[in-house]
Amino acid sequence: MRLILFLFTSILLSSCVNYKKHITPSYDRLARSHRKIAVLPIHFEGKTFPKKITKAQVDSILLVENQFVQNAIYFELLRHSGRDDNDIQIEIMPIQSSNRALTEAGFSLLGIKDIPNQELKRILGVDAVLSTEINGDMFFHSTKDDIFKNILNSVFWLPVVSDPILFDIKNLNVVSVFIQTELVDLQNESVIWGFRKNRNLQLDQKNTDLAKQLAKDVRRRFPYRQ
Repeated sequence: MRLILFLFTSILLSSCVNYKKHITPSYDRLARSHRKIAVLPIHFEGKTFPKKITKAQVDSILLVENQFVQNAIYFELLRHSGRDDNDIQIEIMPIQSSNRALTEAGFSLLGIKDIPNQELKRILGVDAVLSTEINGDMFFHSTKDDIFKNILNSVFWLPVVSDPILFDIKNLNVVSVFIQTELVDLQNESVIWGFRKNRNLQLDQKNTDLAKQLAKDVRRRFPYRQ
């Protein structure tokens, strides 16, 4: 009976993670007027590529990588949006619409950090944006069985041992990634919520699993709740 009670309490607490720990002093003043937000493309740092890979190939891989992680975060937020208590209660702009608007305005999805907040407000027409940076030398949209598949398909001579994931597995290590995400009020250019976390890819996990876990980390602590 005690075990059942303990498990029930643990599940209840884990489902009600205290998102308020991550809001800033300006949140209550600014967020109350928000009606719509956008999930921006992901900014990646720390990824390494073989020297013979062209910039066009790198950009192509990063765009696929962005699509996978951006979708993971976006749909995780949507799945837990609604009107019930502890649901996320804010309209979220479809990422296809926001990405298309950015592209049509002449901006690269890979250069999202270079776009001024006022430009984002003008282009997207939202009150706030979720800006996310992920640092780590791994690729989320592949699994350990098909790492670097985009590169391997176009550069068949690439030695497998150059893959950082396979190299780490060979040495029985884990791969670490760091996520930092912020909600930025575009009118006042103020951060109203922020979250950061370091996670490791364990040997029994797929890369895609880690991306989904990071998306859940963001969702559990995301604001705009009653």
